[in-house]
This record gives sequence, C-alpha cells and structure tokens, in this order.
Amino acid sequence: LPEWIRKPIAKVYHALIAPYDFYRWIEKDYRQGRFAPMKKALDGLRGEHFDVVFSTYGAVENIWGGEYASKLFGAKWFQDFRDPIEPHSPNRFGLPFLKKIQRNAVRNADLCTAVSDDLAMYLSNQAGGSPVHTLYNGYEPTAAGGSSAVPASGELSFCYTGQLYGGMRDFSPMLKAIRKLADEGKVSLDRIRIHYAGRDFSFLENQAKACGVSGIVVDHGYVSRKEAADMQAGSDVYLVLSWNTKKEKGVLTGKLYEGIRANKPILALVSGNVPHSELKLINNKYHYGFCYENCRDKEQFSALCDYLEKLYNEKLTTGTLSHTPDPSLSVDFRYDTLTKRLEELFLSLLPRN
Repeated sequence: LPEWIRKPIAKVYHALIAPYDFYRWIEKDYRQGRFAPMKKALDGLRGEHFDVVFSTYGAVENIWGGEYASKLFGAKWFQDFRDPIEPHSPNRFGLPFLKKIQRNAVRNADLCTAVSDDLAMYLSNQAGGSPVHTLYNGYEPTAAGGSSAVPASGELSFCYTGQLYGGMRDFSPMLKAIRKLADEGKVSLDRIRIHYAGRDFSFLENQAKACGVSGIVVDHGYVSRKEAADMQAGSDVYLVLSWNTKKEKGVLTGKLYEGIRANKPILALVSGNVPHSELKLINNKYHYGFCYENCRDKEQFSALCDYLEKLYNEKLTTGTLSHTPDPSLSVDFRYDTLTKRLEELFLSLLPRN
C-alpha cells in the first residue's frame, strides 16, 4: 500500500487492534494452548517430591510452569534465561506486560541464571538488584563434526555458517579492511576466500560487491551438518558475527563455541551502538583471536587491518596459523565444566546437612 494509506492504518491498528491481538496471543496461544497442558501434566505429579524445579526462558509458559511447579511441590525455583523476553514482544502494547513477567520471575525465583554477563546485569538491574548468575552456553568436546578436511595451502580462508538476520550480522568491516590491504599491495585477493553456508548469501554478496571484493566470497548454499563441518575444518579462521545494542546486550552465538572446540583463531565482528560487548570481554580474558566492534571503528579499524595482514603473512609463509589462547578457554566452555557449575548452583539451594 502507498505510505499515505499505510500510516493511518498502522495508527488505527496499534491504537485499537494491537491490544486485542496481544491479549489473544497470550490467552489462546500461551495460557490455553501451552501452559494449560503443562499445568495438567504437573498436576498429575501431585504428591511427588522434588528438591528443585528448573525452568528456562525459551517461552513464557516455561516461566509460569516453573513458578507453578515450585509451589505445587514445595520445591526451590531455579529460573534460567537463555534469552531476554522483551525483544520477542509482538507489539508495543505487550512490552510492559512481558517486562513484568520477566522482572517478577527474577524477583520470585530462588535462584536465577543468564546466558551472559550483560544479560545477567540487565535482568538484575531491572529486578531492583536481585542477584543473577552467569551460566554460558558451551560445547561438547566429543562432537567435533568428525571431519578430516584441512585448509587449502596457498590461501587464507575464513568460514561462516548461519543466518545474517537481515544484515544485523555485518561482514562489511572485514571486507573493507581486505580491500584496503589489497589496494596497498599487502595482500592478494586471489589468495583470500570467505566461505559462507546458509540462506542469506545475498547480503554478503551485496556487501562484497560494494567493497569491490566479490571474487573472494564463496556461496555453499544451505548444506547438511556434515558439509558444514567439512567447510569449517577446511578453513583457517572461524568468523563469529553478532551485535550489541542498547536493546540487546550480551548476544552470544553458538559459532563462538564451535570455534573454541575447533581450536582455531576466531575473528568476531560485532555490529551495534554499544561498546565492550560480551565477545570483546571474553577475548580480553581468553585471547581467542580478535574482536572488532563497529561502534569503535575509528580506533579499531587499523588494528583489524593489522590482524588480517598478520594472518595472511603467517599462512602464506608457514602454511599454517599459530593459535595460543589462554589454556582455560578450552576448559571453561566445555559442557562437563558447565554442568559442574550448574550442579553447584542446584546444591546451593538445598539445606546443608
């Protein structure tokens, strides 16, 4: 529709219809469609004994179910957040309601965890200082993909698998840096490849064309897990793309843990308007590679160019890349380590004999 028609229609929708849509979404989809059968299943366990009820967001009904079960069984309530709730609000009317659910969950739970330091701090501040512990996601060391592929000689290769979320995950700083190095005669574009597997290649292709480096990007399309593992094992550097904004801080992608598991250098590119992202703080501690934040472009772009030039020279000179992160990097993010941490948190809720 033309904008002059679309705008008044949107105003009417948000003023009159959006509140009803949100109410229907919560009542029909969540309370009746999801929470009601969950409550019925929990009621069927009435009389059983449990020490702790663990719930994770994921979805609103999990929070309702966790609180309901803790009261039903007289158990401690352990609430976890792998994501914040508010960005998932279907409209502006529902945002305060979802914020209230999130705030009350942090306040009412006996113990609360979050997937990153930034999210833990945000949830704690929103709930008036209620403590929130960080429990990262991780990786299983025995599930490395089983690929025997090795990086090709004579070139520096990068890989990225997954979505670009409409361009929120941004390759352009890296592409601009490669273009600059090529213009200065420090690298040859024929010796650099960026391998991409996923559904959003058009975003990468357009950015590469804008920077004049379209020849270095390779589209593998939407591939199987085995093909993705081969592509990753056959590349020199893992790319991790994320964002850090006022609305969404502490965003961590599973690509970080895949790169840690592979024991390869990781180049993180973080878009957004807030510096000192979780990826940056983790690199400061563990030295997994290099983290570039777009909002700090003036001070970091030159360092990004230097890092890429160093990788290029080392690969073409020695045939491989050295990688010496902090030894604890490969331990702290393993699932067995995280499981012990989770067990400690569970036990902290129970009375000591």
